[in-house]
Amino acid sequence: MERSLARAYESGRPRFVINCSFGEYMQDRDNKSLAQQVKLVYTILRRTQANVQLHLTSLGSENPAKSHFDGIGISGWKVHVHEESFWELFPPEDVVVLSPDAGYCLDTVDEDKIYVIGGLVDRRPQKNRTFHQAQKTGKIGLHQLRKLPLKEQGPKGFHPILNIDVVVQILIERLHGHEWQVLSDVDVSTVQGDSMLDAGIVEFAKGNYLDEMRAWHFKHHETYCVAPVVTNRTQGPASG
Repeated sequence: MERSLARAYESGRPRFVINCSFGEYMQDRDNKSLAQQVKLVYTILRRTQANVQLHLTSLGSENPAKSHFDGIGISGWKVHVHEESFWELFPPEDVVVLSPDAGYCLDTVDEDKIYVIGGLVDRRPQKNRTFHQAQKTGKIGLHQLRKLPLKEQGPKGFHPILNIDVVVQILIERLHGHEWQVLSDVDVSTVQGDSMLDAGIVEFAKGNYLDEMRAWHFKHHETYCVAPVVTNRTQGPASG
């Protein structure tokens, strides 16, 4: 994994950029959440050994999120950290800015492109924030603004707000040729988990919920907190 990270740091393609320029629009807890989500991104890249080069931009000393990144040990990561903005660093013609407000859907993920993900924690959705910023640079055309086709591929009215690490996971899956996979109206009392291993996003049916009283953890390189999704009709294993 360490060799893979070093290779990706030096020459990985495509390049994924987390645009950290929105710190002033977020509360301190949201900036902390941003750092934690980026840490999960790094964990994904390490675990999957994806040959993707990761950049963090607009992360200077005055950024309110900087202290939280320092707190999780970013100085020891194999990741490119920049004080400059993404439009100052990269050739505009190679940039694809991801925004839920874009008019065009992202179809493929190409190795020669640079994908910019907004580092904006949406506890209170800030509509058009990433979209308008990209336009105001004067360097990014409308055709370079793209959204993930989850609303188009998913059920009617489906418009999720995704964590940054989830967006990265979806991009990696698409890079490897997997289809946009959104499963809707899943009822765990009738559907087995091993039938959904290729799912990108799952929308559970009404009446499904997390059984937090059975929360636990497991370790696979990293420690994960887990809890079962159940309904009142779910038949549990004999062990309980």
